[in-house]
Amino acid sequence: MKNRLIFLSLLLPAVVLTAGCGGGKARVGKPLPAWSEGCLDIHAINTARGECTFFILPDGTTLAVDAGEFCSEPEKYRSMPQKPDSLTRPTRTYARYMRHFMPYADSLDYFLLTHFHADHLGKLEPRYGRSADGEYVSSGVTALYDQLPFRAIVDRAYPAYDSLACLAMSTASLANYRRFLDYAVAHNGLKAGMLRLGIAASSRCGTGPNAIPTSASRASAPTAACGTAKKSWTTTATARCGRTEPRAASC
Repeated sequence: MKNRLIFLSLLLPAVVLTAGCGGGKARVGKPLPAWSEGCLDIHAINTARGECTFFILPDGTTLAVDAGEFCSEPEKYRSMPQKPDSLTRPTRTYARYMRHFMPYADSLDYFLLTHFHADHLGKLEPRYGRSADGEYVSSGVTALYDQLPFRAIVDRAYPAYDSLACLAMSTASLANYRRFLDYAVAHNGLKAGMLRLGIAASSRCGTGPNAIPTSASRASAPTAACGTAKKSWTTTATARCGRTEPRAASC
């Protein structure tokens, strides 16, 4: 089975770190190769205003992990210019980037929210308006869904949201996120569930046209009491990593 690991960091329109192995190897200064069956592609999209990672699994199943977004600039971010520019919202960048590389359907198979900090979930900023469909502010995860829907979402506290994982989340942000879930589940058929840490098959491959039924995944245990967790997954497909080099990509 061909294996490769691709890390991407978006600049203008995208500057990336790549490490490719197997067929369709990424090359410095050239457009990134399209995903191919049997390969695991991992894209870490960097806007400097939130976290978002995009996976294409070996059978073509797609998974987005986190979709942080904020437009205010806390002191620790002031030295990092927003990418690709200060006028483009991070979630627009995430959606356009993922659409460019998605191998099949025009929607994501899975979305995983690792924890409830603003740089992973999205911040309720005054400039962010309400969704055209539901009674929720369109920010971060909710804004990404409005631009690039996903069929299933998993987080660490659904449906009660009374666990330690929610302690760092503001009351307003939690209420907004729950309004989004209630609307999308009721009106759009979104499937929502709780990630059970350390338990195999919390999520699975098998949604792509060339499903690999033997693939499995396992989420790691939390690393801190505040609710953060390592994103650690084991699958039947392994990825090898070579030397990384920055380069520009078209998208």
